[in-house]
Amino acid sequence: MPSKKLSRQLMKAFSTDDIAEIVKRFRASSASDAAAVETENPEECFKNLVDAVDRTYELADTNLSLAQHSLEVSSREVEESNRELRLQNRKISDLLNNLRQGVFTIDASGRVMAPIARFTEEIFAGSIVDRQIQETLFADLPSDSEEMHAIETALSTVFGEEELQWNEMQHLFPQRVTRMQGRQILRVSQHPIWDDSKKLARIMFVVEDITALEELDRTVKEERAHSEKTLTIMQEFLRHEREQVLHFMRIQSRILAQIWQSLPVEGEEARLTLKRDLHTLKGNFRMFGLTLIARCCHDIEVELRKDPPPQRIPELIERLRSLFEDYARLLQRLYGNPMESGNILMSDAEGQMASVPKLALEKMLDIFHDARHYFPSLIQSNLNRAIDRLFFIPLSARFSTLPLMVEELARTINRQVDIQVSGDDSSLPPNAMETLFNCTVQVLRNAVDHGLEDEQERLLQSKPKRNRIEVKWHSLEDESVVLTVKDDGAGVNTEALYQKARSMGLIKPENQGKMSHQQKLDLIFLPELSGKEFMTQNSGAGLGLNIVWNQIHAMNGSVKVHSMPGEGTSIVIKIPAQAFYRWASMQGVNAHGQ
Repeated sequence: MPSKKLSRQLMKAFSTDDIAEIVKRFRASSASDAAAVETENPEECFKNLVDAVDRTYELADTNLSLAQHSLEVSSREVEESNRELRLQNRKISDLLNNLRQGVFTIDASGRVMAPIARFTEEIFAGSIVDRQIQETLFADLPSDSEEMHAIETALSTVFGEEELQWNEMQHLFPQRVTRMQGRQILRVSQHPIWDDSKKLARIMFVVEDITALEELDRTVKEERAHSEKTLTIMQEFLRHEREQVLHFMRIQSRILAQIWQSLPVEGEEARLTLKRDLHTLKGNFRMFGLTLIARCCHDIEVELRKDPPPQRIPELIERLRSLFEDYARLLQRLYGNPMESGNILMSDAEGQMASVPKLALEKMLDIFHDARHYFPSLIQSNLNRAIDRLFFIPLSARFSTLPLMVEELARTINRQVDIQVSGDDSSLPPNAMETLFNCTVQVLRNAVDHGLEDEQERLLQSKPKRNRIEVKWHSLEDESVVLTVKDDGAGVNTEALYQKARSMGLIKPENQGKMSHQQKLDLIFLPELSGKEFMTQNSGAGLGLNIVWNQIHAMNGSVKVHSMPGEGTSIVIKIPAQAFYRWASMQGVNAHGQ
């Protein structure tokens, strides 16, 4: 670039004639400056021209330097911005790659955009960049499914729209996705990415593989459920005396064995028998306070009411048997091997239950068996009766658990009840006792679920606010036992019962319109006829009193019902003495149903 020093050098380089010639030509080409230049001598004019050029170059040099400096500053700023951008990208990349989640975005076409988190490739077993979201994340969803239609609706309506539209449609995206035919479970969340105009440009998906987590959660829940079940069973057992529990479980195991042996169920009569046995089990377990297994029986009852019953009935009964074995195993942990007990439950002189070694009883009976030939026949008969009565169980001992059972049952339906259990020293052999006890349980369940009234209903009828149930028994002169269960509840609506029986085709046409109050009342003993519209955990299957009727009549006994609406219901059961001595004592201990 020229400088003043260079200008002086130029002045020295030209002669006076050269300078005069240059000035002459400048004047000829610069009309605007001709007047100014003409008054000056040639050398001075040339010098002024060179100085002007020199100043122009100096200004250009300054501007160029400023431009170069600005360029250098801009370059440094650009480099700094690029460096920060690379750093941010590296941080984002590191963050994405260190996440144990799949992170990626999609555009308006549903295409997965780069970059994606490294873990995304592990989840999807390879790169999903440039692939459609429908064929990656949602690959296992059928194209014609409601879920896929919802996803495609959302994708087609949110892009290019504002936040309000996103908020309206976001719920259409699933938060949990299964892939690989259910072998992989993903938790999914979606996050909008907006452009400068606040319109949706992309959707970011965050995907987490929770297969192992859900498996762990399922295992923990199963273990917790198992622990809770074990605790529940133990609490249920510990409410009763040891011998009562063992005796109860042995009796129920026989009923369950009957059910298992009846499979497969073929024919209406076999199905009705299965229903009765299940209903008996449910009632016994429910009243004894074993709620888990009672609920299992109820579930099978519900399935049996379907027409036709499902093919999975044997599977459900197997589940019931498995649950019963859980109870038995816990009993074994508590009391040894109770289901194969070497003892027999008997009553002592004061009517209390006691466990007696079975082997000792067998030896005693053998002695009586060998000695009976030495006695007259009358004495033999009396001796046999005396030995039979060794095994009789007092009703007072067997029925001592009823108040607690009834109170807990009433509590489940929010009813208040006072129960009184009383009677004389009547006793029954084990088989007859279990039949009577089971029948009493069925009657009490009916009384609680059908007869008990709530407090407001009772007050409106000027009754005490608490319901009352009485269980009483006594022996007749012929040794027959009469048991009465009486409540002061709502009573039986005989007209509603009659109409339901009529709608079910249970009343012959010639009898319609001619039945007395008692005849209508006796309809409650028909199978599958219930005064309730729906079956509950406690009753409603229409089998309870039918079971009572069948079992008592199988012992040549009788069952009678008395009821008036608003006044309560009484069920009277009579067991004749001949049922007591059906089996001779000399046949051995097992003849007594132990």
